[in-house]
Amino acid sequence: MYDGYKALAANIFYQAISDYKKLLKMQKNEKLDEEQKERIRREIKENEHFFRSEWAKDLADYLNIAYSPEKLIEKLRKGAE
Repeated sequence: MYDGYKALAANIFYQAISDYKKLLKMQKNEKLDEEQKERIRREIKENEHFFRSEWAKDLADYLNIAYSPEKLIEKLRKGAE
């Protein structure tokens, strides 16, 4: 049976991961001006705040995913190197 709530929870979680990866890659662009760099840094911090939030933990629990925000952040940062 299709569970729309689980699909929505998974999409929220995985969209945050996708956005975070893109931001980490964008951060390396040397052509960015200081305002753009600051916006990207702010968005990265916002994503990290989400990963560490109770909401992210609740989504992971609902999806039965073993979840460690620090391990996820570390893994994504290493993948962007």
